Amino acid sequence: MSQTPTKRRCLGYGPESVSLVGETNVDPFSFLWTHRNCSTSAACPVIESPVFHGGTKSNHGWMLSICPKRRLKGDEYCSVYLTLKERVKEPLKTLFKISILDANDRPVHQNELCREFGKKGMYIHGFDTFILSSALTDPARPLIENNTIKIQCSVIIVDEMEKKVSVGMSYCIPSDEKRNEEFKSRFAKDFGKMFNESNGTDVIISTSKTTFKAHTFILKARSPVFDRMLTVDMKEKESNVVQIADFDEDVVKGMLEHLYTGQTDFISTLAPELLQIADKYDLAGLKQDCEYAMVKRLNIGDAATVLVLADTHNAPFLKEKTLAFINLNKDEFLKTAAFQDEFIAHPVAFADLHLPQ
Repeated sequence: MSQTPTKRRCLGYGPESVSLVGETNVDPFSFLWTHRNCSTSAACPVIESPVFHGGTKSNHGWMLSICPKRRLKGDEYCSVYLTLKERVKEPLKTLFKISILDANDRPVHQNELCREFGKKGMYIHGFDTFILSSALTDPARPLIENNTIKIQCSVIIVDEMEKKVSVGMSYCIPSDEKRNEEFKSRFAKDFGKMFNESNGTDVIISTSKTTFKAHTFILKARSPVFDRMLTVDMKEKESNVVQIADFDEDVVKGMLEHLYTGQTDFISTLAPELLQIADKYDLAGLKQDCEYAMVKRLNIGDAATVLVLADTHNAPFLKEKTLAFINLNKDEFLKTAAFQDEFIAHPVAFADLHLPQ
């Protein structure tokens, strides 16, 4: 049976062998511009995006602009430019990439440039012949769909690259971030073992089908609701039994796993149910993780249901991101059966959504 060979370091090389270590880091930022009603604005010589800001040190203001039909070299092109909206004392060396996205947010046409903004008074750079105007509406692969085009710009300000030099041997010591990650991993493993093996448990969590053994001090420390139930003169304190009959056993188990370790595999399949139980027992960490998981999986078919869930269970981050997703896909969203049903049953949840009259 073959074994993977151990990696061998070359003596005299690497961070342990030098007196100084240099490091550079860039902080890119991106902007997505969705331009609607393309047919109406096609006759405009120039169309400008909202101003957006980015940059590690100075948070400059930037703007995209397009010339939909510019006659060059005997053909009609869509020209695209990036403009620095502020005057700078020294030229700003910038690498930027502009992409047109399709309906699935995949880049289908893009170009990249590196230019010095502000040099000799030049604050706008881009692509005169970015793409043929006719290619935008090519039936084989139209880039303008539902009268909308999406353009993304990714920017790296080379002159704001972070640079540092440190003592080489310091790299032998794990960073604070690395040590914190290791501590969290050990903590989750140890407390997970305590839950799974039921060592020293003193309270029972009872569902309609099964029971789980737990520790009072863990429940009280992690949940204000459990703290009240197990501290004041309530039946749970007297019996050392907490009844949870309104959630399935996997949801309760996922809640307990997260309560002990800060994580649970059930979040990949039961995020909506876990969000509801987290709201009931005031488990902020679990609730936040559920919101993040649900935002990642948002789709047109369930966006209405997710919005109602976020509104009902006071999940502001999930509600904000779901509203943003719906607004980007509003025409398609309004046709879904889920929206028709949920709007009738829960009209208040859609109050922040600007619907056509």
